[in-house]
Amino acid sequence: ISDSVFFAFFILEMVVKLLGMGYKAYLKDWWNIYDGSIVIGTVFTMYIVPSLQVAAQVGRIFRVGRIARVIRNAKGIRTLLNTVRLSLPYMFNIILLLFLLYFCYAVIGVSLFGEIKYGRALNEFHNFNSFTE
Repeated sequence: ISDSVFFAFFILEMVVKLLGMGYKAYLKDWWNIYDGSIVIGTVFTMYIVPSLQVAAQVGRIFRVGRIARVIRNAKGIRTLLNTVRLSLPYMFNIILLLFLLYFCYAVIGVSLFGEIKYGRALNEFHNFNSFTE
């Protein structure tokens, strides 16, 4: 349903721009060409060949590219996303450290509780004998 709602807004925007600006002025702006190609591609993937699920997913990815136009004009959002972009390499190091910490806890858990006898709560499926299964 959300795809249809957003598609309706996109096609309405395209039609209003075409009527307001005219065909030649509409095609002079690259963002309008990008928006128009997204609308035409969405028509193709939603109504003409709806069995192409991969094409629909690729179309959704390109629709996200419309946000780039908003980011270009909004300085605060641009600064925030630039900060996120610069911090991504350091986030990888933090994720590796957290993985190492969780791995250590898993090894400690298997070492401490691996020899507990099976009972009501522990059986061959729920046990502490290994953490890889």
